[in-house]
Amino acid sequence: MVAETCLEYFQRYRRQTHVTPKSYLSFIGGYKTIYDSKRSEIGRLAERMNTGLMKLIEATESVNELSRELALKEKELHVASVKADKVEKQSTLIIFTYSIVVVVVVVVVVIVIIIVECGY
Repeated sequence: MVAETCLEYFQRYRRQTHVTPKSYLSFIGGYKTIYDSKRSEIGRLAERMNTGLMKLIEATESVNELSRELALKEKELHVASVKADKVEKQSTLIIFTYSIVVVVVVVVVVIVIIIVECGY
């Protein structure tokens, strides 16, 4: 494989190449540099992913807590709504009662006026 590549390089560029221990060590050094670079990049990506996962876990916990609070608030709202309906019914009854009283008073006043004007 190496011999074939060297021959192809010679045919293309008209330069001889030889694989020496020094060139092999240079290749290994380049490989280590690329490996370290990729490894640190993957480490950064893994750290970002872990940070994102932690944020998702925190968001899930927050949503669960807010859901529990919402359930409690809905119960409180229902109780308050029932009380408000009760007060509204009582107010309507009181207003209706006062309206009847006013009508009766007006009728009595009209009757008194008629009696006074007629001289009874």
